[in-house]
Amino acid sequence: MSRSSASKDAQALFRSLSSAYAITPSNLKIIDLYVMFAVFTALIQVICLYLQSLSLISLLIVDYDRELCIVPLVHIVY
Repeated sequence: MSRSSASKDAQALFRSLSSAYAITPSNLKIIDLYVMFAVFTALIQVICLYLQSLSLISLLIVDYDRELCIVPLVHIVY
């Protein structure tokens, strides 16, 4: 299988997926957006935990009107 045929197959797959997604109902697209938002925020949390494990940032948990707010404190490393 040559590289150009793999590229053509990938383009055909992308076109078929985009045309199938175009006929998806709006309420399912909203659910897709919510899932993408959840994955994105989870990725941010994983990155923050990784940076915290490297001791580059620490998190300050503040109680404002009984709602917990997590404030990142960035340490400047020289």
